[in-house]
Amino acid sequence: MSFRLIFITLLAVAALLGCRNVQTRTYDVAVENRSSRPITVWLTKDGPLWEEGWKSPEDIAIESPRARDPIAGVVVPAGRSASTGPVKGRFEPDTQAILRIYVGELTFNQILAVGRGDASRIDLVLQEGRNDFVVNDDTGVIRAERVH
Repeated sequence: MSFRLIFITLLAVAALLGCRNVQTRTYDVAVENRSSRPITVWLTKDGPLWEEGWKSPEDIAIESPRARDPIAGVVVPAGRSASTGPVKGRFEPDTQAILRIYVGELTFNQILAVGRGDASRIDLVLQEGRNDFVVNDDTGVIRAERVH
């Protein structure tokens, strides 16, 4: 058996083993905005697999969207609620679903300007299944609490 054939066989086996670990997960996220300001919420992942409906703002910016393209964020006015309904995605075992919450009704460029750790952005790791959150700013600082 030639070296090339062995190498191609090993690559094929590695690819098949890598695909075996892909998980399909479903998330259902609801956010109640009890703060005094609108918020923008965005559903994404912290790793592969990259797919429509799960891309981060940074991923979309790399793809250079046209100005007319809709963004995946949803504005939730003060005193209102929003829900995703069931959303399926494909995940590698170490990849987590993330809900980002940004303070304000932001444009796409404004969202890109708010980095991780900024006081006007909260990143929440989601649990598979139903996830309910309440956003509040009664202490003057925006915070989100999981409702069980």
